Amino acid sequence: MSGYREYVVAALLHDVGKLIRRAKLCRGEPARRHVEESADFVDVVAPALKAAGVDPQAVRELVLRHHEGGWGVGPYDRAAALERAPGDEESGQGLAMPGRREHEIPLRLPTGVYVPPCPTPQSLSERLIPSTEPPSPEEVCRCYRRAYEELMRLAAKAAQRRMGFKELVETLVNVLKATASFVPAAVYGVREPDTSLYAHSLLAAALASTGGEFYLVSIDVGRIQEYISRAGATKAAMAILRGRSLRINALQRAAVRWLIDRVETATYANVLLDTGGEALLLLPKFDLALLDQLESRVLRETEGALALYAAAAGPYRLEDVARFKDLMRELSQRVTERKFIYRDYGAPAGPAAKCQFCGRLSAKVTPERLKSGEVVDLCHLCRDELHIGRAARNLKYIAFLPRGALPPGLAGAERGDDTAVVNILDYAVVFSGQMSKMPPASHAVYATNRRDFILDADGPAYGMWFTNTHIYYREGEDSSLDAAGRYAAFVKMDANSMGRLKEAASRTPSALITFSLAVSTAYELYPALLADERYREVPIFVIYAGGDDAVLAGNLEALRYAASVATYAEKWGFKTAIGAKIDKPQYPIYFAFADTEERLERAKGIDRGRSIAVLIAEPVTIYEEAAELENDLEKIPRYREDEETRRMGAFERKVYERLFAAYATAAVDGKVDKRVVKRALAKIAVELVYMLKRREGDKETTGVLEEVAGPLFASAEGVGSFFADLMAGKGRLDELRRAVLRLYLHHIALAWAPE
Repeated sequence: MSGYREYVVAALLHDVGKLIRRAKLCRGEPARRHVEESADFVDVVAPALKAAGVDPQAVRELVLRHHEGGWGVGPYDRAAALERAPGDEESGQGLAMPGRREHEIPLRLPTGVYVPPCPTPQSLSERLIPSTEPPSPEEVCRCYRRAYEELMRLAAKAAQRRMGFKELVETLVNVLKATASFVPAAVYGVREPDTSLYAHSLLAAALASTGGEFYLVSIDVGRIQEYISRAGATKAAMAILRGRSLRINALQRAAVRWLIDRVETATYANVLLDTGGEALLLLPKFDLALLDQLESRVLRETEGALALYAAAAGPYRLEDVARFKDLMRELSQRVTERKFIYRDYGAPAGPAAKCQFCGRLSAKVTPERLKSGEVVDLCHLCRDELHIGRAARNLKYIAFLPRGALPPGLAGAERGDDTAVVNILDYAVVFSGQMSKMPPASHAVYATNRRDFILDADGPAYGMWFTNTHIYYREGEDSSLDAAGRYAAFVKMDANSMGRLKEAASRTPSALITFSLAVSTAYELYPALLADERYREVPIFVIYAGGDDAVLAGNLEALRYAASVATYAEKWGFKTAIGAKIDKPQYPIYFAFADTEERLERAKGIDRGRSIAVLIAEPVTIYEEAAELENDLEKIPRYREDEETRRMGAFERKVYERLFAAYATAAVDGKVDKRVVKRALAKIAVELVYMLKRREGDKETTGVLEEVAGPLFASAEGVGSFFADLMAGKGRLDELRRAVLRLYLHHIALAWAPE
């Protein structure tokens, strides 16, 4: 397509002047029309454009005239802005928030919360705090100024680099993602400022690359749950499992790159979503046989351990974007059909042996020496993942380059603990904690969870990669759950009603991208920053993190960490279900995953409108809201090795056992004879009153009970009054449940030996 490069870049940058104009208004500086500010921004990156074979003057002309009828990139701009009534800043349609000026209006997410237009955070101090009320005009302006400063800083760095066209577009996409993800695309001519400037720009560029006719393509990594749960040993388990999560993330990114490399006019601007085991692309017409090749390659390389489902719907035309929700339903149907296709793959030649970790038979099993000196036989997948897990301890960069382009220092088997190299599809993927290990022949280099991602080297694309890489380790050891202590907490998290929310956000492509940005920030970026800054020295192991799903293990702090993530996600309008299992560190991983999955489903069944954590499943479900669980875990005292603690713990356990029995009895009320329930509760009440009467003089013990379980359960009088109400049906079951859970957590904390 003649001139398509200029069209793609112009469509990507045509509205960046909105951010610049609003920031200048906030700074009290003269601000021109956004098209003029956008055109001047093209001049800033002109050196990089020229080096990539793009004509800056042609791009500038396309940007300046993008509001002129059907000329240039105008049709793609309009197709990407279906939420906007005809007219914008150019024609002065009414503002989306009466009483505020254009530079004082924040983004409103599909979940109903407002987000200030700050750049992507890279520390907890910069974290975004959405709210149901709009942030003040002063806060909005403060964010605009910061976003503008970051935009110009990154643009200046990008302008100094020399790279190919596809690499340049990917870098510019990431510059916009870092600075304009939560900047409203339009504040005039819309009912709500609910579309991200980044989302609108990305969609316009994707449409421009197609010439007006396109396919929607879904890439979905399958068998993830089965894959991450195959663990038959505890030695080095946490390192290998963390490596699996990163392999899955890298496989998805590699599949996207593999497809883009084979579609001539496609760039990373054609990738609308790329998170959580699923990617969505809007591509020019291409040979659909590529999708069959891609699926077969993944099956063959993983020996069937993982699957990849690549489906396409279309072709569609620009006018079809208006019915995007229908297009997504058609694509979902194509994905379902692909999952029912049987695909065979050639097994590797040679005798098969059993991997000592995952238990699979493989022709690629080799001995691997652990840090302990023990030698274990690992298949090529587990061996790669062990090295990735080691590198994840201080992961800073992930690079993609052609398989044959590895420099000699990285091509060998031993590369040090800070670097791992694995082959995925046509690429060698390098995971490293050192910038110096980034190969010069890289196609792309990604900085993990940081917006300062452009390095001082020509050639590759540069970008951000949101991933929770946290893994606790001790020098000279492979990460093992034994570090958690006497007990281990296994935790699984999943957002509630995400399918319904995603479908509602699919009214337009840009709305879906905006929604995805919110999910990624709440469930991928924030947890990574939280783990890195507050839990670096704590035995917490992130086994899997992708999209709104996470699986982790560790000591009691793993529960608090999960509750903190869920509490933060609530600010974005998301509710999270948490299933937790506390047991010995040697508890089989497969069973732990099954238990946490079952408890997670119970949490969803209790109330999808709240963030619920289920910690006990039998004989009755004991749960807590995430915010209350986080608060409880911050306050309970930790392990102490002394006689007084053991004495108090023994008495507290007796109280806990009786209160638990009371809750189990009262919770089934309505299913059994009420007289039987009352008799059982009366018996428990008498026992508790007697026990507490005998301890009335022991202020230390009753004081701890009062602090942990509450004043109602620390005295004979309080217990008697409470049980009288409970037997009278006065609805105090929630208070009893909370007391039981707090005592349970306190007892576990007292018994939890330090690592």
